[in-house]
Amino acid sequence: MDDITRDSLLTLSESEPVGLIYSRADLNHYFLEILEQGKSNYLHQGNELRVFANSHEASATAHAMGANVCYLCLDNTYDECGAEPTSRRFSYLKHE
Repeated sequence: MDDITRDSLLTLSESEPVGLIYSRADLNHYFLEILEQGKSNYLHQGNELRVFANSHEASATAHAMGANVCYLCLDNTYDECGAEPTSRRFSYLKHE
């Protein structure tokens, strides 16, 4: 997938679960969203979003939930990495 969009990931999730890993810019906290059959499910712990200490812990949880692939959701890649400006909220990087 060259041009990864949320819509393309939702389409992919029709055939297999997809893990999306978000990081808060100011903290070393990661959140996990599982896309499955075109629907979104953020992992919670009680009433709050479940927090992971690192991206590998979030990825391992996604894999345990059946996701064969995970993506890091990168915010503000234009300012951070010099990428071309885009109207999309996130850029998606495959997490190995």
